[in-house]
Amino acid sequence: MVLLVAALAGVGVGVSQAATVDTTLSLSTSADPSALGKTVRFVAVVASTVRGAGKPAGTVEFATGGSATTGQGPIPGCASVALVNGKAGCSVTYATAGLQLITATYAGGTGFAGSTDSLVQTVSQGTTKTVLSSSDDPSSPREQVTYTAVVKAANGAGTPAGAVAFSTGGSATTGAGGLIPGCASVPLVGGSATCSVTYTATGTQSISASYAGDANFLASDSPSLKQSVDAFATTLQLSSSVDPSSVGEQVTYTAVVSGTGSGGSTPTGTVSFSTSGSATTGQGLIPGCASVPLVSGTASCSVTYTTAGSQGITASYLGVGGFTGSSDSLVQSVS
Repeated sequence: MVLLVAALAGVGVGVSQAATVDTTLSLSTSADPSALGKTVRFVAVVASTVRGAGKPAGTVEFATGGSATTGQGPIPGCASVALVNGKAGCSVTYATAGLQLITATYAGGTGFAGSTDSLVQTVSQGTTKTVLSSSDDPSSPREQVTYTAVVKAANGAGTPAGAVAFSTGGSATTGAGGLIPGCASVPLVGGSATCSVTYTATGTQSISASYAGDANFLASDSPSLKQSVDAFATTLQLSSSVDPSSVGEQVTYTAVVSGTGSGGSTPTGTVSFSTSGSATTGQGLIPGCASVPLVSGTASCSVTYTTAGSQGITASYLGVGGFTGSSDSLVQSVS
């Protein structure tokens, strides 16, 4: 009986056992850290630990440990990637920044045991560029100016979110420098933010926009923009109530000051009436008419001449409140 068992064992009857060769898996990335919006390729290389055993066949699963970048579990399209000459690859384009745990797992194949490897992929925040523009430059007093800041991803991948702060370098137009009231934190909508300002005085203003950044994009500042607020041009029309007039007759000079492109605003301030000089009144400012207030854009000066002759009359508006000065003249004949 003992001899029979020994004999059977000697010829291998009833004995069957398949050999399994261990493998190693090496996982690498094409770029780490990678840029937001750029494609990263993960490559898994599976090799036998026994020389001459051949190249492992089968599939590799690429999975993520989970984060805001792709979620948790098998990477879409990479759950079962066939090995070709011992290699398998998986490409991913990340739309959000952060750290990502990547694991590649070889399940094993005929004659080969499974193996795995992991790495941490860093997806960096994207750089941005902020561009600032003005709706109207130069503008005029009491005219609303809208500044628009456009924030774009430097590589064109994705749309930044968050807020923009608009600030001024300071001048007579808005006062001291600093954040523009109401525009300290304007949310981006579709990558754009706006700030509207109405200036009451003339001058030059330095405006800038600062993007604060968000979880996916880095902060950036726009170049400064020079905003000019120019005074409205005016015209002055001078007329005489009677020309020629007679000695002893009262003459009234009327100056009408109008703003050009002032949006319906009426110039304010004063008008001075002067004479070029003659025997009638002498030369210089007309007494009582050196500074006549404008009322609804009109100022007047009355004179009674006691001698005959010709008189050069000039009305001058000095300009105030965002309006430039202007003047007009006429020759008055007294007979």
